[in-house]
Amino acid sequence: MYASLSDAVGRPLSPSTPIEELREIATHAGVEHHPDAIRGKLVEELFEHLVVPTFTGPTCDPAPDLHNPAPVPPDPVPSAPAPAPSAPAPGVLAPSSQVQGAVARTAARCVVPRLRGRTVAQARRVLARSQCKLGLILTPRGAKGRMIVSSQRPSAGTKRPLGTRVAVRVRVLRHKR
Repeated sequence: MYASLSDAVGRPLSPSTPIEELREIATHAGVEHHPDAIRGKLVEELFEHLVVPTFTGPTCDPAPDLHNPAPVPPDPVPSAPAPAPSAPAPGVLAPSSQVQGAVARTAARCVVPRLRGRTVAQARRVLARSQCKLGLILTPRGAKGRMIVSSQRPSAGTKRPLGTRVAVRVRVLRHKR
């Protein structure tokens, strides 16, 4: 995580990087963060804002296919015709370079929904339906009562990778009398 983040900001970062430096980087990058945020939360927000949008496909190696082991390299001298590949077990998809290539070219995306005016619980449900997640919640000091979302980042309608965390700022809901 720190290596990718270091590449994104252009200077070395590590778990021992001073939190003041992380706050400075976040402010410079336009990443909303709570002034009292702990180091791990700052690093997570920076990573999601600066590194995750650069992902274009799966970020880990696919699990090995135990039903179809890796192919054996061909003999330099052809002998007998190669046996037909065995069919995969029921429910197991056969590996296909075309499918794997398509996944790498078209990463799944979520469209960030409009959250303004919703309660935090409502925002969390709406985000889950759009395959995004609720991120940092900025709350006014000493605020009590029912809270509603007053702003969000990234903004509504933005296309982001699946699981993107959406930071929200909330305010106390004032009832009309």
